[in-house]
Amino acid sequence: MEAKEAGYSAREVLAGGYSLRAAGGYSPREAKEAGFALEDVKAADVQARAAEAAFCGTCSTAREAGYSLQEVREAGFSLQEIKEGGYSLQEFREAGYSLQEIREAGFSLSLVKRAGFTREDALHAGYSIGFLAAPSLLSAYGGRGDNWDMA
Repeated sequence: MEAKEAGYSAREVLAGGYSLRAAGGYSPREAKEAGFALEDVKAADVQARAAEAAFCGTCSTAREAGYSLQEVREAGFSLQEIKEGGYSLQEFREAGYSLQEIREAGFSLSLVKRAGFTREDALHAGYSIGFLAAPSLLSAYGGRGDNWDMA
């Protein structure tokens, strides 16, 4: 059983003198926040690029340094942090994230629509789109006949 599954924090693992390799189960970001060095994280057989991304500090810094969305996700950043770090909805799509995950990251319904998702896709992912029936908003979303209106 890995230390994380047993309820030990990465900080407790470090304080106990154990290596990440022996403890297992911690993301590079958790290891960094606990005080492990980059070399410790790499030695734990974590993907080197994900480990390095975690040590950038912020998701936007990792993005500026050239790390892919998947690498920062593997580093332990949340979907919302990744979006706030500047990764686009298109990058989420290209990385294979579902529309539900895109919604959880905080992308707006208007961006989802512009990205080509259907009204049915948006509903299935948990977006609330009933407000689109309001006459003042219909023209902004294609008006009557568009698959986004409530007719």
